[in-house]
Amino acid sequence: MAIIFDLLALVPLVQKTKTNPITKKPFEATDLKKVNFSFDDNNQIHCPVTLKPFNQNSKIVIIKTTGNVFSFEAFKELNID
Repeated sequence: MAIIFDLLALVPLVQKTKTNPITKKPFEATDLKKVNFSFDDNNQIHCPVTLKPFNQNSKIVIIKTTGNVFSFEAFKELNID
């Protein structure tokens, strides 16, 4: 499971406290990973495979090696065992 932060809000806090604001464990800015969201023509975040927009209840998957974000539905369909 990942915790997603707004980079502009997080970096000054991490530089000051050296802790993760959620877990309070030691944390450095170098521990951050970039997440790549896809946007539609209306600048709304959506899944690049299904083209369905994300909302607050969307279940998403972040690919660790690339940071690309997909809906869980697309991930499940494309990764059939």
